[in-house]
Amino acid sequence: CVFAYTQQMTTVMMTMMLCVLITIIIFPCIGSVSGRSNSFVDVPFFQETSTIFTPANISISSSWPQLPFSEPILQVEYISTTTDANDDVFLLVTSKAELYTMAMTANSIIIKMTTNIPIPTGSRIVNFNHVSASFVVASSSSFLLCTLGSSPSSSSSSSLSSSALCKRILDAPFGNVSSLLCTDDDCWVVASTGLHQIDISSWKYRGVLFSNDSLTSIAYCEETKTLAVGGALRLHLLSNTKWTYHWVGYYIDSAITGLTYDNNNTLWIGNLLSVSQLGQDGLFSRISGPEGLPYANITNINFDSKMSSVWFGTFIGAVRYGSVDIASDGGGLNYVWKYYYGSRWIWGNKIMSIASSSKSYNTVLVTDSGLSVIEFTQWTLEKKADHFQSLMNTSRHLRMGLAGECEMTKFANLATCVQTPSDNDGLWTSMYLGSQAFCYAVTKTESARSSAWTSFLAMEMLNSVTGIPGLPARSFNYANGTLSGDWWTNSTAIPGMAWKSNTSSDEIVGHFFVYPLFADLVCESDEERARPIKLMHNIASYITKNNFYLIDYNGKPTRWGVWNPSEINDIWSWGDQRGPNSLQILSWIGTTYMYTQDPALLSAFHYLTQEHGYDVNMLNTKVTIPDDLNYSDDELIFMSYFPMIFSKSRTLLPPSFFDNSLKRAWNIAKPIKSSLWNAMYAASGIPHSGSEDDDLIND
Repeated sequence: CVFAYTQQMTTVMMTMMLCVLITIIIFPCIGSVSGRSNSFVDVPFFQETSTIFTPANISISSSWPQLPFSEPILQVEYISTTTDANDDVFLLVTSKAELYTMAMTANSIIIKMTTNIPIPTGSRIVNFNHVSASFVVASSSSFLLCTLGSSPSSSSSSSLSSSALCKRILDAPFGNVSSLLCTDDDCWVVASTGLHQIDISSWKYRGVLFSNDSLTSIAYCEETKTLAVGGALRLHLLSNTKWTYHWVGYYIDSAITGLTYDNNNTLWIGNLLSVSQLGQDGLFSRISGPEGLPYANITNINFDSKMSSVWFGTFIGAVRYGSVDIASDGGGLNYVWKYYYGSRWIWGNKIMSIASSSKSYNTVLVTDSGLSVIEFTQWTLEKKADHFQSLMNTSRHLRMGLAGECEMTKFANLATCVQTPSDNDGLWTSMYLGSQAFCYAVTKTESARSSAWTSFLAMEMLNSVTGIPGLPARSFNYANGTLSGDWWTNSTAIPGMAWKSNTSSDEIVGHFFVYPLFADLVCESDEERARPIKLMHNIASYITKNNFYLIDYNGKPTRWGVWNPSEINDIWSWGDQRGPNSLQILSWIGTTYMYTQDPALLSAFHYLTQEHGYDVNMLNTKVTIPDDLNYSDDELIFMSYFPMIFSKSRTLLPPSFFDNSLKRAWNIAKPIKSSLWNAMYAASGIPHSGSEDDDLIND
């Protein structure tokens, strides 16, 4: 749904919120719609959120905190100093050779500069001992052991001191340091001059290896006691005191840019072209786009042991391969690829460094322009619905009962939101009203019923403001208000109001999607039910009587209000709409007939199917690549399938026609993994088979 309809951010966000609301609340209703057992359990899941920090000299939004410094961050390292399972401490190293602590609790993130620690320019750090809060620092010519000034027994990160004590261990000609790592026996420094070894027991320098390779990264597998070092020429492996290697350019596409081991002892190897894996069995495999990698150009890799996930930094955003489920042992989880880019997740492009907590579900992404904390918290669908409902309950998105867009005059500053009418206020409002109808059906709360009625009254206004029964407006506003875009005309039916004409098929899809839901799930008397049914009947009859056109106030068909066989069947340029428009008109007049028993509508249904083959047209509703791949058409067709499921008007079609049509469309659309379309397919009760389908439907 995020990609549906338009690339304008405000519209995308509106579509996403409404799809989420409908999807979340439709799940408990699926059983009653499809006839299946209604045993819905609101299972907790991981919800990802991002807190973006911008440099002190860059203010983007009042809701985005700022770092206490302006310099770029070179590295982030996780180092816990508390016994509280919910508290974390990360260290930040800036390009100015300053060290900052970032203390995170369940309710706050505090960043402050350490004192008494003269870190040399270009230093890299690595955790040395979580219990004693110690870490080592390597610069171009020195090696230090440091301890943060907090008590090892402290139970809260709030007691963390801003001081640190460092001891110079030795001097060595490292050169430019790219990474370092400490095992039980040694600390290893990866630098421009090679791989340097330091004995921990004596803190003595042991020498340098591989000075002829441009080394970049290092990783260690605790279980197999294997050290991996990556460079431009080779992957070097140390196991049982023996070094072996693999050439870059064969199993590994190009110079190695990142290494990490996961909990299965598999080595992940990043480069600019792809990701390679080296299993414990010694076998290589390659991962690129066809295998699921969203983006290559890897800059660094980090393993999140708490989430059993592998994080990849890239030149444009971050990638995570990991579970989306909640489980303590990491076994039997559903692993997916996830891409993090854009201002929802990060500020900047290139990922400079990544660190994950071993205690909580937090990961810090350092970019070339700031820092993001990605947090995974346990939510339920009810909590998520409440979250989006709270956004809809503000003045940002409800205008005169219409669910509309909010255009910000300043990026990310919600205070600058300006409500304006749009071409699709009818569609957005119908989707929001649908969510409230499902919500009331499940919860029976007065707030849901009140919200539903508020938006239904706006839908009624869309129909009455035109003064033409059966012709709904795209939008409406006061005549002296903001009238953005084209197609505005003053209302002759309601003085002082103006309405937007040239109503499209998208709007009509929304009207017919929601009126049956409102009638059956919200209305509590015959008088109430008569109102949405009348609107349905007016529109269906108006289109039918006008030879299957939606005639505007000027007596001409609207641009997309065309369902006439002479155009849909006989004009080549309507070929991509032949299936969707055939489905739409059959859905609308068939569904309205089920509520009104109007014989004229049944006659029109048979006319279109028996004389013009609209039932055959709808068998192949979804047009596929290479001719057309249109997410807007997904909305047009699935929101037309659903009324036929809900009203049982699909029984007016020949046996299996509806099921075959929906199954084909869903099989084409299911790689998108739209929860809303999956929920609608599940409501159909059509049998499905295979583990992939089970995952999409059951999950």
